[in-house]
Amino acid sequence: MTAAEALTQEQRHQIGLELARVLARLHAVHLDRVGLSARASHSPRTPSSS
Repeated sequence: MTAAEALTQEQRHQIGLELARVLARLHAVHLDRVGLSARASHSPRTPSSS
């Protein structure tokens, strides 16, 4: 049994909602304000070759 299979449907649902909230908060971080802009990629992503 996988870890996901051990969870109820409601638990998986709540985890998915929390994942979306966390990702939204991460994307809202202003890299300049927190001193991370030097570590960020400033070039556009290129499409994968696959």
